[in-house]
Amino acid sequence: MPGSQRLIPCLWFDGTAEEAARFYVSVFPDSRIDHVHKSTIAWPAGKPGDTLLVEFTILGQRHQALNGGPNENARFNES
Repeated sequence: MPGSQRLIPCLWFDGTAEEAARFYVSVFPDSRIDHVHKSTIAWPAGKPGDTLLVEFTILGQRHQALNGGPNENARFNES
C-alpha cells in the first residue's frame, strides 16, 4: 500500500515530550502537532494537566512522544 504508514515511532521522554515534538515540527517542513494528550488525574510521575503523549507528523510521517518518566532499569541501545 503506497503512502500507508504501518509503524509509528514512539520516542520516550522524562517530562519534555511536548517541548521536543514542538521543536521537531519547527525544524522540518510538512510537519505539525496532531494531538496533545493531557492527564486528567494525578499519576505516579505527574499531576492533572501534565502532557502524557504528543502525536505529531514530520515530513508526512506520524510519530509519538511519550512522557514515560525516568526508568533506571531501561537499557537503551545507542544504535
